[in-house]
Amino acid sequence: DKAQKEYGGVIYRVGDKVMQIKNNYQMEWEICNDYGIPIEQGSGVFNGDMGVIREINEYGEILTVEFDEKRLVEYSFKQLEELELRDISDRKLRKVLRDLDAQVAALPDTESAADVTDDDGSDAGVTGGAGALM
Repeated sequence: DKAQKEYGGVIYRVGDKVMQIKNNYQMEWEICNDYGIPIEQGSGVFNGDMGVIREINEYGEILTVEFDEKRLVEYSFKQLEELELRDISDRKLRKVLRDLDAQVAALPDTESAADVTDDDGSDAGVTGGAGALM
């Protein structure tokens, strides 16, 4: 089982893709070599930065995210409000599409296209329902 942390109704798991959702100029990051020794350090994580959760430390109440260029950032559990799971946005999109499909399906079917004509006056051939939207 992967380590996980529930915060604000969201479950964060090691391996989850996340996005920083606000600028934080004070957030410190480091890049480590293959032996875990820091070789570069800096500060600043910005709105839209994408990363992957690499570690969740329950005892230290720290969640570590690896961003581009192998920048590692440690978030206290209280700072998790600065992160958004990327699959949440995908789920929101799927829900919107399902809702839209349901709305289209609920449109009344029109059996006659007698009033629908092309510019040249010929029958446009629209039969109603979902086809009427295309």
